[in-house]
Amino acid sequence: MDEAILVLRLILATTLFAHATQKLLGWFQGAGIGRSADLFEALGHQPAKLMVMLAGATELGAALLFATGFLFPVAVVMGGATLFVAAHALILRSGKFWNSAGGGEFPFVLAVMCCAIGIAGPGRWSMDRWWDVPWSDASYLTGIIAIVLAVCGALLPVVRARKVVRARAHEQRMS
Repeated sequence: MDEAILVLRLILATTLFAHATQKLLGWFQGAGIGRSADLFEALGHQPAKLMVMLAGATELGAALLFATGFLFPVAVVMGGATLFVAAHALILRSGKFWNSAGGGEFPFVLAVMCCAIGIAGPGRWSMDRWWDVPWSDASYLTGIIAIVLAVCGALLPVVRARKVVRARAHEQRMS
């Protein structure tokens, strides 16, 4: 089981790393900060450039923590919250769930992976287990608390973006 958790952690970390560096550096056919800021602006995340840097840095941090298994509950919160926000924003904009229709399917699946692995715990092959920190044993309670914090962390940006999108829609209807 520990080996499976390690594989999942590393795949998730690699994906988050690629996702973050697409935004921040334009790697892996990404948009870079400028074009990502245009998308964030369209999604209602303001100030867009700052939000791109914050989202990218958070994903990058979560990737490092997932890869090493260090401060594992923090990785769950960082990854889960950021990706729930991304999923919600894309679904809100397109009105669709599936990626092929412009929806937030992919970030939603990544957010759920962050949360699911949070319940499993970091596994034996982790820095947390090596240092024998209290949350290193698979604790459902620790995982559930991290998931609740991830959802709570996603609420503020989601609410802010919804207000911006609704205000824009109202302005368009009025003009």
